[in-house]
Amino acid sequence: MSAIDTNLVISGLICLIAAGAEGVLAGGDVRRALAEIRQPSWALPLRGWIAVGLAYYAVCFFVLWRLLEAGLERTEVIASFALLVAIMAANAAFNWLFFRKRDFRASFWFFVPYAVLVAGLIALLSRIDLPSMAAVAVYAAYLPYALAWSLFVWRLNAR
Repeated sequence: MSAIDTNLVISGLICLIAAGAEGVLAGGDVRRALAEIRQPSWALPLRGWIAVGLAYYAVCFFVLWRLLEAGLERTEVIASFALLVAIMAANAAFNWLFFRKRDFRASFWFFVPYAVLVAGLIALLSRIDLPSMAAVAVYAAYLPYALAWSLFVWRLNAR
């Protein structure tokens, strides 16, 4: 297997592990859980959330692959790789907080450090790989929507 094939496989495996962790941490039926909570009228339907998830993992896969292709010899590349893996772990942890614990207040506040991690990744990538930076910036453009949605879910479901 060539180096490029290995890097594609590693990137794919990391994404599969992260997606699996999201599913495990979310618990049972996410569709039912979303249907049971009050959401703002402008909330995405389930298909929309699935599209966001697929786009998110496409970005993660692309950036992981680009970083592995760059080689993990430079400190900035290693830091970017580690930060992206941390973001993916945090994304999975959000599912536990939101779906399992149903702590909508904590889910909302979770976005503050999460956004800081994403901003840090963009800053690092801006120095080493502009296509990766652009891909993460597109994802970051979605975060204000996610933050607003989370705020409204918290407020609509406050006891």
